[in-house]
Amino acid sequence: METYAQLMERLDLRVSSPDKRIKARIKGRNAFDIKFLGNAYREYTTSAMEGQFEGLCQLVWVGYRKAALTARSRTPGAFRSDQDEEPLSTAEEELFAKRKQLEFEAMSSRGSITLACRGWRRWKVTIAPRTLDTLSEEKFLSEARSVVPRILNAYHDRYDRLLDDFHKKRDPESYRDRKRYSRPMRRQMWTAPVT
Repeated sequence: METYAQLMERLDLRVSSPDKRIKARIKGRNAFDIKFLGNAYREYTTSAMEGQFEGLCQLVWVGYRKAALTARSRTPGAFRSDQDEEPLSTAEEELFAKRKQLEFEAMSSRGSITLACRGWRRWKVTIAPRTLDTLSEEKFLSEARSVVPRILNAYHDRYDRLLDDFHKKRDPESYRDRKRYSRPMRRQMWTAPVT
């Protein structure tokens, strides 16, 4: 049987914006790309572009999460916290509820694009004034690509703190031992362009 990592390495997720003029692709565990079709970049107003990116973010996350849950269900010894199941305890119920309320945000490398999210369900994309007038399409796409690993890092920072609190309350003694003897987990982020 394949591991979760092996299953996710075969991922090839392609998603279109609600108007079908922006395409995003996730290939494997860490390759992300985005592109405009035709002259779409020059035809959007800032508010229209923000709306399309909000829809695209939601569709990318839903597709990625579905693929991850499918891979987890096919992996022996899958962690329950990685599955969308009913909580088995009041503590888990509280953890799942808090996870749905996590708020996090990230800014692109030049500060042109800000992504804010609540529980991976509500997205807010803000494009700085005059960005579409001053940046070429390729520079804008570079900005869009740069914000993806940053939003994931922001989420993981918040979620890791939430998990720490959960484990501290549930089993304080083993939590202290786990913190003393474990190394921090390094996460692979979507950074490489799709080839």
